Amino acid sequence: SSGEMFEAQVVKVRSELSQFGDPIWEYFLRYKKWKPKWNEWILESHVCKVDKNGFERMKDTNSDVHEKRLSKAAADKKAKAALKGNKEAQKEDNIDRAPDTVSEKPYMLSIPTTLQRRLLDDLDMVEEHKLLPLPRDPNLQQILARFEDAMLSSKTPEPDPKGLKSFLEGLSEYFDRVMPISLAYSFERVQMKKFWMQSKADNPSRPGIRPSEVYGAEHLLRLFVKLPQLLQRAKANHDLSRDAQPRFAQLLKWMDKEQEIFHKEIEATDTEYLEQHQKELS
Repeated sequence: SSGEMFEAQVVKVRSELSQFGDPIWEYFLRYKKWKPKWNEWILESHVCKVDKNGFERMKDTNSDVHEKRLSKAAADKKAKAALKGNKEAQKEDNIDRAPDTVSEKPYMLSIPTTLQRRLLDDLDMVEEHKLLPLPRDPNLQQILARFEDAMLSSKTPEPDPKGLKSFLEGLSEYFDRVMPISLAYSFERVQMKKFWMQSKADNPSRPGIRPSEVYGAEHLLRLFVKLPQLLQRAKANHDLSRDAQPRFAQLLKWMDKEQEIFHKEIEATDTEYLEQHQKELS
């Protein structure tokens, strides 16, 4: 997301997470002068009325985004020039110097190539109107438990077992919050609703099944791709984000080795499912 705001029409409204606790409202927007493929669900906190105050907010937001782009472009240009000048100076006097730190690296996650292919396979699956069987086996909670066991039993002792446990619990809770809103493709939403309705019918006394008990490695991988964007939207503490970055890198490296945690089977959808999906979009 660029962070900019655009005028749009509200097509539908829903509370996706009501079965997990307090409802989180979303609006399905159709942007003016944009093609239908850009239609999307947006959290209530990112939407404002089309009135004087709304236009002022949009103007201020877009102005800030534009200024940040210009500042970043200028900083990048200055950094490149400084680095080039530093290298040329080193060549002239033939003295080895440590490179100057010209800018702080942004919060990024490096996805291994094999996992990148998994993401592409995921997208191909949905475009072919196919789905992952639910619940996933192993699910996210089981995957994180296996990762924790692997770290604690590795040849290099885990220096902070409590910190690792806290990180994994926080990741599981965050996954539960964002999965239905940000990690499911629109084509998967009919399946998701059907599964939760059936689970509630099968266990009416249960308060609610968590997404981390249903979804697995495929959707966790999608979280890693969207994590920097999601943390920025949530105005998360970036110092904490950077502290957690080595943990994310460890988990990605482990997932890259444990390929059996990913799907081996997919399900085709029928005409009824396709019709329900079209109703969701209309």
